Amino acid sequence: MSDPKNKSYIVVSEEELSQVFAEWERRFREKPDEFQSEMNRLANDYKTTGEFQAAYLVKLIAEVLPANSSVEVPE
Repeated sequence: MSDPKNKSYIVVSEEELSQVFAEWERRFREKPDEFQSEMNRLANDYKTTGEFQAAYLVKLIAEVLPANSSVEVPE
Protein backbone atom coordinates (compact mmCIF):
# COMPACT_ATOMS: atom_id res chain seq x y z
CA MET A 1 0.00 0.00 0.00
CA SER A 2 1.29 3.44 -0.84
CA ASP A 3 2.17 6.09 1.70
CA PRO A 4 -0.82 8.48 2.04
CA LYS A 5 1.59 11.40 1.89
CA ASN A 6 2.65 10.29 -1.59
CA LYS A 7 -0.75 10.35 -3.26
CA SER A 8 -0.89 9.73 -6.97
CA TYR A 9 -3.65 10.59 -9.35
CA ILE A 10 -4.92 8.94 -12.50
CA VAL A 11 -6.65 11.13 -15.04
CA VAL A 12 -9.05 9.32 -17.35
CA SER A 13 -12.07 10.47 -19.27
CA GLU A 14 -15.54 9.13 -18.58
CA GLU A 15 -15.34 7.23 -21.90
CA GLU A 16 -12.02 5.63 -20.90
CA LEU A 17 -13.36 4.71 -17.48
CA SER A 18 -16.38 3.15 -19.17
CA GLN A 19 -14.01 0.99 -21.27
CA VAL A 20 -12.19 -0.14 -18.16
CA PHE A 21 -15.39 -1.08 -16.31
CA ALA A 22 -16.65 -2.90 -19.42
CA GLU A 23 -13.48 -4.98 -19.34
CA TRP A 24 -13.96 -5.63 -15.59
CA GLU A 25 -17.50 -6.88 -16.31
CA ARG A 26 -16.36 -8.97 -19.30
CA ARG A 27 -13.73 -10.75 -17.23
CA PHE A 28 -16.23 -11.36 -14.43
CA ARG A 29 -18.81 -12.76 -16.85
CA GLU A 30 -16.62 -14.74 -19.27
CA LYS A 31 -14.04 -16.21 -16.88
CA PRO A 32 -15.54 -16.15 -13.40
CA ASP A 33 -13.02 -18.62 -11.93
CA GLU A 34 -10.00 -16.64 -13.15
CA PHE A 35 -11.64 -13.41 -12.01
CA GLN A 36 -12.32 -14.80 -8.53
CA SER A 37 -8.79 -16.15 -8.31
CA GLU A 38 -7.40 -12.68 -9.06
CA MET A 39 -9.75 -11.11 -6.50
CA ASN A 40 -8.65 -13.65 -3.86
CA ARG A 41 -4.98 -12.99 -4.59
CA LEU A 42 -5.46 -9.25 -4.26
CA ALA A 43 -7.57 -9.65 -1.11
CA ASN A 44 -4.57 -11.29 0.57
CA ASP A 45 -2.35 -8.30 -0.27
CA TYR A 46 -4.62 -5.51 1.02
CA LYS A 47 -6.48 -4.80 4.25
CA THR A 48 -9.84 -3.72 2.83
CA THR A 49 -12.10 -4.55 -0.08
CA GLY A 50 -11.81 -0.98 -1.31
CA GLU A 51 -8.02 -1.17 -1.35
CA PHE A 52 -7.81 -4.36 -3.39
CA GLN A 53 -10.58 -3.33 -5.78
CA ALA A 54 -8.82 -0.01 -6.32
CA ALA A 55 -5.61 -1.94 -7.06
CA TYR A 56 -7.51 -4.09 -9.58
CA LEU A 57 -9.00 -0.98 -11.20
CA VAL A 58 -5.53 0.57 -11.59
CA LYS A 59 -4.27 -2.71 -13.09
CA LEU A 60 -7.11 -2.69 -15.62
CA ILE A 61 -6.53 0.96 -16.50
CA ALA A 62 -2.90 0.11 -17.25
CA GLU A 63 -3.94 -2.84 -19.41
CA VAL A 64 -6.88 -1.27 -21.23
CA LEU A 65 -5.36 2.19 -21.61
CA PRO A 66 -1.64 1.45 -22.07
CA ALA A 67 -0.98 4.92 -23.46
CA ASN A 68 -1.70 6.32 -19.98
CA SER A 69 1.90 6.35 -18.80
CA SER A 70 1.00 7.84 -15.40
CA VAL A 71 -0.46 4.53 -14.23
CA GLU A 72 1.69 2.35 -12.00
CA VAL A 73 0.45 -1.19 -11.56
CA PRO A 74 0.62 -2.47 -7.97
CA GLU A 75 2.46 -5.73 -7.53
